Amino acid sequence: LIDDLDSLPLPARDLLDPEAYTVGGRRYTMLLTTRGCPHTCGFCALPTTPCSLFRKRPPERVLAEVSECYEKYQIRHFDIEDDNFTLDRTHAKNILKGFRGLSMDDARLSAMNGVAADSLTPELTAEMRESGFTHLDLAVVTSDRDRRRTVSRPGSLTQFSDTLEHVRAQAFRTTVHMILGLPEDSIENMLETLLFLM
Repeated sequence: LIDDLDSLPLPARDLLDPEAYTVGGRRYTMLLTTRGCPHTCGFCALPTTPCSLFRKRPPERVLAEVSECYEKYQIRHFDIEDDNFTLDRTHAKNILKGFRGLSMDDARLSAMNGVAADSLTPELTAEMRESGFTHLDLAVVTSDRDRRRTVSRPGSLTQFSDTLEHVRAQAFRTTVHMILGLPEDSIENMLETLLFLM
């Protein structure tokens, strides 16, 4: 386990052909602004490892990496692959604010690994939109309350629904993920999740 993420070198992107990695016709790369997640969701392997300890990279280091990618490799899409980018809202906001300060109006952001719906606020969602996010991936996992307790899923269904409302208010394209076939799942409660999303 590496506590000081600032001690790690940047990825050797010079070994890759940037044309081989694109999203929507834009050169793309992934970023990690944090590592770890304190949640103990039962379907995730992370809590079984020491790597679940939440650690943050200094925002200035993240932004220096973004600048290098933008200038040196003409990358225009940055996918934040943190286990939980918005867990520390202040840290996330500092990175988003810094991203806006780089004056890269043609760059876009995504978090395809997802962000935790319980950590999103209307203010943070608006900042994400302003910073270049156009799409959000959220995970309801299941709408069955017993299953949610069994797998220690944080947040409530009401909270998830409220989050979807302010995400929709920002005109995000949104993908919602669920898991079918959790332990003790039934056809009925899997269908209930589908109906909940509808």
